[in-house]
Amino acid sequence: MIVRLPWKIRKLPNAIPSAVAITFFTSAVLKVFSGGYLCGPNPWEGANLAMIPLELAVAVMLGRPKMREFGALLGGAAMAGAGALLTWAHLTGRDVRRCGCFGPIEMSYGVHMAVIAVLFVLCALTLSAVEDPPVSAGA
Repeated sequence: MIVRLPWKIRKLPNAIPSAVAITFFTSAVLKVFSGGYLCGPNPWEGANLAMIPLELAVAVMLGRPKMREFGALLGGAAMAGAGALLTWAHLTGRDVRRCGCFGPIEMSYGVHMAVIAVLFVLCALTLSAVEDPPVSAGA
């Protein structure tokens, strides 16, 4: 069964999935290598530790044309989940400035949501531009 999106982009510049892949990769690296970030009490530690392998996987998949579709789907789903988690945290009065989404970089809730929205849209564009698989003669 082939699932088709209701829209199709004819040609998406390779720079878009590459830029999204670099962003996910950089986010994971910043989490890992930010000095002392993963030490001490941090309410966001579990979520950020879970995001590191996911972000690395999305970066790798977006960089490989045959895996790009799943990478874009996984990246978009991760951004939807991150947006939901940050909105819940913000609405319940938690400080999201120091959540560690981008390692030591602090940003407001609004900036977080803007970054998440841009990455979500770029993942959706990448997903809609993936080439259809070839149809076999026997099907």
